Amino acid sequence: MDLAVRGKIAIYFDNQQKLQIVKDPLIIVEDNLIVDIGSFDDKKRLISGHIIVGDENQLLIPGLVNCHTHLAMTLFRGLADDLPLDIWLRDHIWPLEEKLQATDVHYGAKLGALESIASGVTTVNSMYWFPSDEAKALEETGLRGFIGAPVITGIATLTEAIQVVEKHHDTVDGRIRA
Repeated sequence: MDLAVRGKIAIYFDNQQKLQIVKDPLIIVEDNLIVDIGSFDDKKRLISGHIIVGDENQLLIPGLVNCHTHLAMTLFRGLADDLPLDIWLRDHIWPLEEKLQATDVHYGAKLGALESIASGVTTVNSMYWFPSDEAKALEETGLRGFIGAPVITGIATLTEAIQVVEKHHDTVDGRIRA
């Protein structure tokens, strides 16, 4: 699908890592790659047949990267808020995590992935129980991510973590890494 994205301002680094700011930008995407960025007036002749999204009120920036998340923990949002971390974990979160099933993690991670996408996040680094189910959620939502198996007592062994890497690393056209 060929796409043209409009905005009020585009801020990005070009191929030489020089900061670029374009007013009234048009970003042209073909075959899932950005092929051109410039002012709308200069580039509009290039978008015959493209689907046009956005408008002149939007800020266009590169996708955000969440370097530390546990996607499935969306299931615990609002639970025992405003407690010290050790009490929150020991008395509220860890007892619930012991009861988690693979399907819980899949749906919690899927919700976390969709919320990430809606917030402009394009890549996450998530480590949680049932990493294969996190990978499935990433695949289903289109989010790019790094997953890992937590190697601590009772969650995953080093052997299991290695199996996660062997199964998921560089899958889904390189979108999922382990």
